Amino acid sequence: MKVRKEELGEMLHTALRKFCDSTPTSVAWNLIALDACSAAWDEYVEIVWPKIRGTADKDLVWKQLKAAGGEWPGVGDHGDHARAALRCTFRMFSDDDWKQMAGYLG
Repeated sequence: MKVRKEELGEMLHTALRKFCDSTPTSVAWNLIALDACSAAWDEYVEIVWPKIRGTADKDLVWKQLKAAGGEWPGVGDHGDHARAALRCTFRMFSDDDWKQMAGYLG
């Protein structure tokens, strides 16, 4: 995978629009597009980057994208609605959704 850290968030967001076609992936794309969710999205990218950096194993990439969706600390804390909304949406993704999202990374 030849993706720079600075590109990862934008590429994954683009994948949700161009490669994925389910209701949960559409919801996630729209949430990420909202300013209110930008910090939560950046946190997700920070969690996933070290797990996928430099790997060419596509199975590992989609599995790490999926796992990172459940690793945010403090989800459910009052006032953290953006993170909770993204995490709930990620829980509705099928394995095919995760694979399609990862597929855009090359």
